[in-house]
Amino acid sequence: MKDNFYKQLVEKLPTGYAYHRIICDKNNIPYDYVFLETNAAFEKFTGLKAAQVIGKRISEILPNTNIKEFNWIKVYGEIALTGREKQFEQYSQELKRWYRVKVYSPEKNYFVTIFIDITKEMRSLEEKTTILTTLNDIVFEIDKDYRFINIISSDDNYLFIAREDIIGKSIKELFSKDLSEIFISSFQKALASGKKESIIYKSPLRNDNNWYNADIKYAQISNKKKYIVSVSDISEQKKLEYELFKKTQELEKYHLIFEHSPLGIYHFDSQGIITDCNDSFVKIIGSSRDELIGLDTLKLSDKKVVKAIQGVLKSQQTSYEGDYKSITGHKVTSVKVMFAPILSLDKEIEGGIGIVEDITQRKHMEKIIFEEKERLKTTLLSIGDGVISTDNHGNVLFLNKVAEQLTGWAQEEAFGRSLEEVFHTISEFTREKCENPVFNVLETGNIIELANDTILISKDRTQRHIEDSAAPIMDKNSNINGVVLVFRDVTEEKERQAKIQYLSFHDQLTGLNNRRFFEDELRRIDTTSNLPITLVMIDVNGLKLTNDAFGHLLGDKLLQRVAEILRKECRNEDIIARIGGDEFVILLPKTSSEEAERFLNRINAVITQEKINSMSVSVSYGWETKRETEEDLSSIFKKAEDYMYRRKLSESTSMRYKTIEVIIKTLYEKNEREEKHSIRVSELCTQIALALDLNTININELRTVGLMHDIGKIAIDDKILDKSGTLSDSEWLEVKRHPEIGYRILSSLNEYAPLAEYVLAHHERWDGKGYPKGLKGEDIPWQSRIIAVADAYDAMTSHRPYRQALSRGTAIEIIKTNAGTYFDPKITKVFVEKVLEEKW
Repeated sequence: MKDNFYKQLVEKLPTGYAYHRIICDKNNIPYDYVFLETNAAFEKFTGLKAAQVIGKRISEILPNTNIKEFNWIKVYGEIALTGREKQFEQYSQELKRWYRVKVYSPEKNYFVTIFIDITKEMRSLEEKTTILTTLNDIVFEIDKDYRFINIISSDDNYLFIAREDIIGKSIKELFSKDLSEIFISSFQKALASGKKESIIYKSPLRNDNNWYNADIKYAQISNKKKYIVSVSDISEQKKLEYELFKKTQELEKYHLIFEHSPLGIYHFDSQGIITDCNDSFVKIIGSSRDELIGLDTLKLSDKKVVKAIQGVLKSQQTSYEGDYKSITGHKVTSVKVMFAPILSLDKEIEGGIGIVEDITQRKHMEKIIFEEKERLKTTLLSIGDGVISTDNHGNVLFLNKVAEQLTGWAQEEAFGRSLEEVFHTISEFTREKCENPVFNVLETGNIIELANDTILISKDRTQRHIEDSAAPIMDKNSNINGVVLVFRDVTEEKERQAKIQYLSFHDQLTGLNNRRFFEDELRRIDTTSNLPITLVMIDVNGLKLTNDAFGHLLGDKLLQRVAEILRKECRNEDIIARIGGDEFVILLPKTSSEEAERFLNRINAVITQEKINSMSVSVSYGWETKRETEEDLSSIFKKAEDYMYRRKLSESTSMRYKTIEVIIKTLYEKNEREEKHSIRVSELCTQIALALDLNTININELRTVGLMHDIGKIAIDDKILDKSGTLSDSEWLEVKRHPEIGYRILSSLNEYAPLAEYVLAHHERWDGKGYPKGLKGEDIPWQSRIIAVADAYDAMTSHRPYRQALSRGTAIEIIKTNAGTYFDPKITKVFVEKVLEEKW
């Protein structure tokens, strides 16, 4: 480590080194200082051992430091507080030694001293018995003219030139004018002050262009004709001092990093004892420096820490993550710890460092992100749409369950494969391969939606219509990391839409085009190139009557059969549409009126051969042809419709007669009991009419209406008519519909219109409690009152599924009893006395 290097550098300096902290009083006046660090040269030059001084005050070590002649504390204190530096030579009375000292402050309240012992030098200079020199000193004897008389040197290499070239020459002769003046000026100052002078110069005697540092000490010999000059080459010392200064600055920089690092850092020695730590470590651990420094980490209860530190002390670098509970036990901190050994220059373990990162917030965020990721994953897995995500190269990273089902690829199989391999899509119309949406997104950064004609082909070749969109996945710097593709199976939806679209232009019952489609086609086909255009109107005869009598199912079959015939007989280019309940229209492009007539005669011949439930099929039709461009098709449509209605007037009446005959026949065929009942009621009605002395017209009318009074039962379910038990409320309501049904059937023909009124009212009561209108008394047609009596008597005296026939006498009594409530009393009296020939 760099710290170890710097420490060893300081330790090996040939100069004394000491690091101190100044101590001030409350007024910030220095009164003492503490030794913090020394080197080996310090012990050599002072005679004081590091163990004796480290951590102690100077007042404890040397009580008489502050002498009057020189106040060491004051001098050092000024430098520590101001940040200045100073160099001087001074005698220490307590240590009995001379020192050349340089002092500077690396930070406020601290100072560093670098010094050498110059005791011998000073004594030699005074006595001139020995040469006052250090290893690099050279001593010259010069006269008053600065001429060199003698040279005393331990190593002539320091002279730069031969000794004989110096002796007898003056400084002015050897050096340039500028350098001579520097040396002479320094000599004079040193002689005047008795202190050394430092100079910086370039040697004229060496051709290396380097700057050198020298200390000059100047002393006069007693006869004042000769002088002793001591010159010390301190270049190397200056270099060392400069290097030490730089290293000290670096140490300070690392010290600041150590102290202000957001990471907790602590140092432990080779025994696992914590020797230092920073504030971040104290904060993370939740303790104090006093408690932590000196702590034996190998005795901690946390086995992971102990094991890690034991590994460090065996030169192993290790790390771990875990939770740490503070000393109070109230705070749990998640930490990431890295341990590393500190080695000496000879690779011996000196201890180690622990770097601790508080990852509580990170762990919390990781938990939130994990939970959010799981929530998102669960959402993606559970939603009804397929989801595929890719990397920024278009390779599959994720499929949810729906995507697996739709593509046929499992997550494990698809992972890392190209999207094109997993997500195989083609166009519904061209059957060509679709463009890869992921590459489009990666290139543009935009959200892309596939065309609505896209078909996905799964791994097992199943084809499905899909809708989808692809969107980029961005990081916080808006860089695209991948793409997410969301798609869903719209096959059923597309089929429903197709069906809706089909139904919007087609008749649901017949499958032909509807009125909306016809109107659109009418505009499209109305071009000169299609002339002549013939428009045909067709109306199905008797549809309403069929619906009333036989129900809408049979009416629907009638319409469907007509539609089948039209579809079969028309050309591909002809347009057929059902535009109303019983109305069809045919557009015949490039067809003349004559051609249309032949075409319609052929269709009519086919239709008249058709029968549905013994009932003939009949249609009425009309047509008109557009021959000129300026003619309006809407007027052509109106003319064809009018023509069709004129034909219908003559054709439909015959059809209705036939239909009514079929209805009556059908009713009697399905229920023989109803046929016999109708015949008997008709006969009773005729007898009552004769008893009332009515005219022939009325008698015939009553005979006919008697036969048809229950024609409406054709629409009532046989199961209800033949039920042996009591009818339910809904069944009874169904039965009560037959007068209205009979009314609608008979009113379809003008000839039967009066009879329809009688049929409608034949279940009304004299007291107004009958049905369907609740008519009362004379408001009920007299024909209906006659039918009511005849119908009731025959019903009572005939066998019914729900009871046996009543006797004649019982039936007469019931009739008499209900005269004035159910029945017209006068008609009832005539019926009993004259028709049945019983006493009233």
